[in-house]
Amino acid sequence: MSEMVRHVGKLREIILENESISDWIEGMCTALCVKDNGDGLLDALNEFYYDRGENHCYKYIIIDGRLFELINDKKEDYENDIEFLSPNSDGTYDYVMQYYNGGACLSDMIEGAIREQIIYNKRNRL
Repeated sequence: MSEMVRHVGKLREIILENESISDWIEGMCTALCVKDNGDGLLDALNEFYYDRGENHCYKYIIIDGRLFELINDKKEDYENDIEFLSPNSDGTYDYVMQYYNGGACLSDMIEGAIREQIIYNKRNRL
């Protein structure tokens, strides 16, 4: 059933030195004994954390070739759309995302906010 949902939490980019995102995900799945669920290893990894009650939606998302981890994601009740993403000095992002989940999901909302921030930063550097 679709409903209005709000997620509040923190987002951190995972910096991969000499490893691809797919290799990192495969390594995490191997370490946790997570098998591909038919929708890919990233989905299986997120499902693993969801089933353990550690996340309400996603633990990891990929945006424009960058891997992010959702930290302390909390689902709350509320009525209106909200999209807020704020960078922190430690490299993490605080976020509040509220949306109708019949037309979007948390990763869509975060992806849009990250892309808007990239565009805003590029415009302000000129």
